[in-house]
Amino acid sequence: MRIMVFGDGPNELGKPELWGKWLPVDDLGALPRIVDRLLKNPEDVEYAAEKFKKNIPHTAIKIDDIPKNANIPTRIKHKSARKVQNAILLAKARGCRAVVILIDRDTEPDSERIILLKKGRDSLATYVGYPACAVGCAVETFDAWMIADGKAIKQAGGAGNHKNPESLDGKEGTGKHPKDIAANIFDGKRNLSKKYAVVAENTDLLSLEKACPKGFKPFANEVREKILPAISN
Repeated sequence: MRIMVFGDGPNELGKPELWGKWLPVDDLGALPRIVDRLLKNPEDVEYAAEKFKKNIPHTAIKIDDIPKNANIPTRIKHKSARKVQNAILLAKARGCRAVVILIDRDTEPDSERIILLKKGRDSLATYVGYPACAVGCAVETFDAWMIADGKAIKQAGGAGNHKNPESLDGKEGTGKHPKDIAANIFDGKRNLSKKYAVVAENTDLLSLEKACPKGFKPFANEVREKILPAISN
C-alpha cells in the first residue's frame, strides 16, 4: 500500500532528493515516521514525501489516470482548498490508498489554515475511489513537535526541551519561536532533518498530544480516524 505525505520542507519530509520516491519507513523523514507510528507501524506500506506549498499547484491539473468525466468539484474559492484537491488527485493517479497533509500555522488564523484544508479534503470525501485524506496544522511550526520530549531529543544528540511548545508564537529570531528553541536544543540548525527523524522515531506520542493539544492532538486523531480504517480494509 502507498501513502503520500505532504509537508512544508526538509525538516519534516527528509532529504529533497528523496521526495517523490517510494520508501520504507527507515528511509523516511520525521513527519512520515510519525504518521507510520500513528498507524501502528503497518507492514507492506510505502511512503512518498512531497512539498505541499510549492510543488502542488492551486490551478487545475491534468493527470492522465483521472477520467475526463470524473465528478470533481472545480469551483472551490480558496487556493489552499484547491491545493488539497490536487494533492488528492495526484495521490490517486499514483495508486495511493491514503494522503496526509500537514502545514505550519505560521501565526495565521485557523480560518486561513486548517479550515481551508478540511474544506478541500471534504469536497472529495463523498466520491468513491479517492484516497482517504488526513490534514493537520502545526502550531506554530512542525519544530514545536520536535522540542517537547527531552528523552527523544537526547537520543538525537540534543539537550533540553520545552514543556509548552505551542506558547512559542513570536517571530523567528526573537527567542520565542519553535525554530529558535530547536536551534538552542540541537546546537544550531544544521542537520535538523536527520535529528528530527530520530526524535520522531522515539518521542512519546501520547505525551506529545498533551504538550501540543492545538496542533498535534487533532492531527493524530485525523490520521487515526481517516487513514487507519482505509489501510486496515
